[in-house]
Amino acid sequence: MQPGELKRYFIRPAKTAKSRTTSNFKLIGADAIYDIEDINQSGETKDLFIISQHDVDSPFVKIRWNEEGIFSWMNKETGEELIRNDRKHGAFTPVYELTPAVDPKNPSSIFTARSTMGRNRKGLNVQRSVGRLVKAKALSSGPLYGVVELQFEINGMSYYSLLLKLHASCSRVDVAVRFHKDSVWEPENVYISLPFTSGEKKDETLWLDKAGAPVRPWIDQISGTLLDYYCVQEGLAFVGENSSLMIAAPDTPLIQLGSLEYGKRLLHTQQSEETERQMYAWVMSNYWETNFKATLGGFYEFSYFVAWSKDYTTVEQAIGQCKVMSTGFTVWRIKADA
Repeated sequence: MQPGELKRYFIRPAKTAKSRTTSNFKLIGADAIYDIEDINQSGETKDLFIISQHDVDSPFVKIRWNEEGIFSWMNKETGEELIRNDRKHGAFTPVYELTPAVDPKNPSSIFTARSTMGRNRKGLNVQRSVGRLVKAKALSSGPLYGVVELQFEINGMSYYSLLLKLHASCSRVDVAVRFHKDSVWEPENVYISLPFTSGEKKDETLWLDKAGAPVRPWIDQISGTLLDYYCVQEGLAFVGENSSLMIAAPDTPLIQLGSLEYGKRLLHTQQSEETERQMYAWVMSNYWETNFKATLGGFYEFSYFVAWSKDYTTVEQAIGQCKVMSTGFTVWRIKADA
């Protein structure tokens, strides 16, 4: 729409035929578990989304998972894999870190643990836990989108769930991360893994939407500045010559690029081709000397929007799509005769 333009849409019930007596033609057992590949692959099924215990299939993407999380995100239009081969964790897999204090109930002991962490934001004795996928469940499948829920087990949380919403008309997946965080006084961090790529074999560039202009981390920054984490506006994009992948992260603007391991931190110009560079959303930390509460317990939900397209080949187009996905639509319910 043009600036200031207003459009009005009306929603009315759709008339659907209910003549058929069989609602499902998949090889689903009496236990309601769909874990067998269908024998009939003739394409006669009209289901836009095929959700099993191991994967979900849509017109644009096939996502597969195992106990370690999502390990494959295949672009069905090109056959390219959108998850990196050198990933350390699956897509949207949680990583939890705790730095134990000598006496967790003694505030002075907890302060001492924080004061010795330095730029690592964790201690040498950090305890790291990685989420383990324990359940997959189909929630809905219709003409517009399909939704699947993936539940994980991980230390520091009593509940962690991913809701993947796959669209039927475009190459986009909306992800809702929901979890219940335990109350802990000791220094801790929560990361969400984002091991994505545009699928380009070479000449792929990572761009971050910074205030004022897009920047290339580890390239467009002052010598001697930290390489570990960056604050973004609407999201980030992997831009290639023939396609791009965009991730909008409206709720969690801190992106971690350096290694999660405890060690000497590197500054710009100190890195090399062998320097490890993974990518995570750094969603929680009770280290920072701010007015946040010391414990981060409670229920949380964070949203992410992942899209990929061969139509976006410039950073301006890709970051613009991040802004579109992050903003969304503003909708009001009105009377039909208004």
